Amino acid sequence: MENARHLNLRGQQVVVLHPPDRDREDLQSHLLRIGLRTELYWPAPKHPLQAEFVMSMLGVAFEIKGSAIRIAIMETESPTDMNRLLLGKYDGVLVKPLRVSGL
Repeated sequence: MENARHLNLRGQQVVVLHPPDRDREDLQSHLLRIGLRTELYWPAPKHPLQAEFVMSMLGVAFEIKGSAIRIAIMETESPTDMNRLLLGKYDGVLVKPLRVSGL
């Protein structure tokens, strides 16, 4: 596997835009366990975010300074939400309820 890429996540910054609840606590715990530095916001801040990853509830408006991998957090898989997901230019998606085995 000469062409395999090795991605080291340890120490990288992730911003989580999610209301305070059990899902956010579980998500933060797991992100910390795998070595990511986390910042939690709710609601989304008005200043541009700077991080390698931004995880946000689907439909939350935010501005990114530089480039970041954008991951949507969805509560339903309704046609409306799926359309918002496609139009939002996300790089990945997590569907609630969030569980560590799905990250």
